[in-house]
Amino acid sequence: MNRTVKITPDTAEDLVRFKTEYGLSYIKSIAYCTRFFADKKLNPADSEALEFPDYKAYAFGKLESLTKKADKRNVAFIRKQEQEILLPLKSETLVLSEELGEIKKLLHRLVSRA
Repeated sequence: MNRTVKITPDTAEDLVRFKTEYGLSYIKSIAYCTRFFADKKLNPADSEALEFPDYKAYAFGKLESLTKKADKRNVAFIRKQEQEILLPLKSETLVLSEELGEIKKLLHRLVSRA
C-alpha cells in the first residue's frame, strides 16, 4: 500500500540527512521515527517530550518521577505494616516481658524461702 505524505522543507532536510548519515531510506526513516514514539509511549506532539535535545534527560526525569511515586507507596505500605503488625507485636512483647519479670520475682522468693 503506497501513501503520499506531505512534509515541511525542514523535515525533508532531516530525511535527507538520515539517508546520508545512516543509509536509511525515507520510508525506513519515517518507520523508525514512528516506532520510536510508539515504543517509548510518547506523544509526538507533546512539547515536553520534544524539548529535550537528549532523550536520556527526558527519560531520567520520567524515571525519577516514577521512583518518587514508588517510594511514597513503599513508605505507605511500611507504615501500614507497622500499625497492623509491629506495634501490636511490640505491645504483646512488653506484656510478656513484664509477666516474665513477675515470674522471676516469684521464683526468687520461692528459692530464698527454701
